[in-house]
Amino acid sequence: MREIASLELGAIAKELVQTEGMFIRKFQEIGENEFQIHLSSSSIVKRLIYINLLKSINLTEYEEKVERKTGFATEVMRIVEGAKVTGIEQHFMDRILIMKLRARHDMEYEIVVEMFGKGNIMLLHGGSIISVYKTIHQKDRLIARKSQYSFPEGTNMDLDSIDERYISDSIEKISNDEDRLIKSFLRHFDFGPLYAEDTIIKAGLSPKETASKAIASAIAKEKLTKEVHRLVSEVKAQPSPRIYADVSGAYIDYSISDIGKYDDYKPLGFDSLSKALDEFFRQKREEPEEDIGYMELAASIEKQKSLLNEYETEIIGYKERGDAIFRHMHGINRLIEFARGRKKPDLDELRSSFPELNVKSIDLKKKVISIDIE
Repeated sequence: MREIASLELGAIAKELVQTEGMFIRKFQEIGENEFQIHLSSSSIVKRLIYINLLKSINLTEYEEKVERKTGFATEVMRIVEGAKVTGIEQHFMDRILIMKLRARHDMEYEIVVEMFGKGNIMLLHGGSIISVYKTIHQKDRLIARKSQYSFPEGTNMDLDSIDERYISDSIEKISNDEDRLIKSFLRHFDFGPLYAEDTIIKAGLSPKETASKAIASAIAKEKLTKEVHRLVSEVKAQPSPRIYADVSGAYIDYSISDIGKYDDYKPLGFDSLSKALDEFFRQKREEPEEDIGYMELAASIEKQKSLLNEYETEIIGYKERGDAIFRHMHGINRLIEFARGRKKPDLDELRSSFPELNVKSIDLKKKVISIDIE
């Protein structure tokens, strides 16, 4: 299953703005890489945020049962319980969501959710990491408790900063790049692979072709510029969340704009990306997981069937040999008696005396005579 795209995370950040002014009631870890945050206001209004690292952050209607409390969730909850949400934002166009909080004694905190790499979630105070889900040591970044948090290197561009001049300048730079077009494109327009590929294809270009070759002409540059502008304008104005389903009703993917490669699939429209993601992952969570025990048992049964077939083949072979021995029993007994009556029985003599047994060889040392009978 693919990871959430930068454009999609930006749309989610705007939808989560409605939780500003609400208070955190619960912060729970509900499974590996999965969390839920319960919020409510001074009125009866309640909201529930579902987080699935790398895959989704969305408002949800479905509350998950918490089987056990974890150390990380307990530590975060001890600090942020009752904290007021003062802001929600995406960090530029990075796949990073920041929830700003004001807790007891006007202490300021931030819940930072990283939706890239291995995925991570942490609690910061004054830029310092108080608690972190995954400790990560990288060449240029250390994500660990008590360390200072640093954002990864990025373009420091947000969607509102992508204007006609930026688009034009970026495409000019891409046209001088010897890397693949889609790779070069994503360095300048971090929309996510799904949207980058779709934009390039709609411009009549090949994502895998060398960038400098693909957009060498003025016409190619113009077409790509037009498609980038179309996508940016559409997402800025009003994202169009939808899920793509196959003929059986199984969900294939989701998006916030039309994706050409899914034209043959049925689109299901939603008025928010949260609702689309909620529905998409609800079906994915309800899909029966492969039972490892059952799979191992099935494999064992198949192996036993194969062995049984081999045994049956061997049994048939043994039966055929037994029948042949029984049919020639009298001759075999005569051969044995004849050989015993000779001090050094001769192979040619045995063959001429018992032609019906087709004597093949004789080993005097092992006292073995080989015959070939049917």
